Amino acid sequence: MRNKRWMRVKELYGLADELDLVAREEFLCEREALEPEVVADIRRMLDSASRSGSFLEPPDRAVLTVPVRELSFDFRGLQLGEFELVEEIGRGASGVVYLGLQRSLDRKVAIKILAPQWANTPDARLRFEREARAASRLRHPAVVVVLAFGEQHGAPYLVMEHVEGLTLHQHLVLASNARESGDRADSFDPHDPKTAARIALEIAEGLDYCHSQGIVHRDIKPQNILVTPQGSARIVDFGVAKDQRRADVTAEGFAAGTLHYMSPEQVEARSGMLDARSDIYSLGVVLYEMLTLRRPFEGDTTPKLVQQVLRENALPVHHHDPRVPRALSAICARAMRKNPRERYSDAGALGADLRAYIEGQSVAISARMRAEDWHRELVVKRPWIPLSVVTVALFSFAIIPIEGAVRLEDRVETPSPGDLFSTQVKKDASALDARQRQRIADRLRSINQHMKNIRAAEGVSEDLEAKEKQ
Repeated sequence: MRNKRWMRVKELYGLADELDLVAREEFLCEREALEPEVVADIRRMLDSASRSGSFLEPPDRAVLTVPVRELSFDFRGLQLGEFELVEEIGRGASGVVYLGLQRSLDRKVAIKILAPQWANTPDARLRFEREARAASRLRHPAVVVVLAFGEQHGAPYLVMEHVEGLTLHQHLVLASNARESGDRADSFDPHDPKTAARIALEIAEGLDYCHSQGIVHRDIKPQNILVTPQGSARIVDFGVAKDQRRADVTAEGFAAGTLHYMSPEQVEARSGMLDARSDIYSLGVVLYEMLTLRRPFEGDTTPKLVQQVLRENALPVHHHDPRVPRALSAICARAMRKNPRERYSDAGALGADLRAYIEGQSVAISARMRAEDWHRELVVKRPWIPLSVVTVALFSFAIIPIEGAVRLEDRVETPSPGDLFSTQVKKDASALDARQRQRIADRLRSINQHMKNIRAAEGVSEDLEAKEKQ
């Protein structure tokens, strides 16, 4: 193994070893697509550590060394109460989803089963039960409804309404492939600005409802958004949701969620600061990906990606695609602010701006975005420009008293002393401070007196000339 690869294995192994079983598998699955050989080495090391029975690791953190999607178990035909498992329709990091049939009502349902290898793991069971509790009380058109929760044959299961269609992630892959090949996208194209805004609006409305019920999703991403054949969006998977009405089972220092879509405060695992605005950030990232077909941050290593999320600002959407309206780009930028206080205060406010854009109304934050573009252009890219402006301004203020006096003296060239106290002179003088005004007033009185003396002298001279002529 080359030294560079070995250093990378050690780095990721250290990160994976700090996570609980479910989060560890999610972390490894996420990295596996980018670094398959490195992840394979980590799995072998974890397998070895598990067999060695290290006294440093408690029994409930036993290691699952094979991804769930590679495990060979088949529950088709299994009867769970009144529900029958028909066929597998998907696998995630911790379980399998089956198409089911509810015999009593003769309707299709989706049944999520915790993988057998995790059924006896307290962490995994706790997350699964939390998902059931959190989602069971939610009833909204943009949220998939949980119908039942139970356990049979030692396997916990969750019954949900069955939603036909694909995930938003699958639609984005299709749109990206169509763009690269030059083909036309399907009738549903998430890359279209109006379509993207509509999907984001529906998710924002669903999140606003969830937040009103005390639920923070914490894992909003394209894989957790279903799109029906009619083009409607539905939120799924509340496995890492935070119920603000209960004690959080996620310990301080553990980052729950998917790194590319996590808010900065979520990455730093500041559970006390996580609220609805964290979901707003994640939805902003999803909107960004729909509009650009890329995620805002794509660090080639986990530490780099973390630093990007925490420290760097994503390029505005319209910089990737000038066809995206500035108003929509501004909405996305505000949702993705690093500071939660600078984001939308709630998902309802985000939805209101999205609706205004869709209906062709003005979006107030677009003007603010233009100001920020100027700031980025002048202060960041060309810092010498504002410095020059400040220098000129300071020089101008320094010469105001002199220039003001000169202008006032120019105005007294009129032969009438009364014109010196015209309205414009008083207006100019009032803009200066008291001492400057006093100096100018004294100067004006002096000029006035001088002009009177000149006129008096001219009068005497005219009288003398008249007498001489006589």
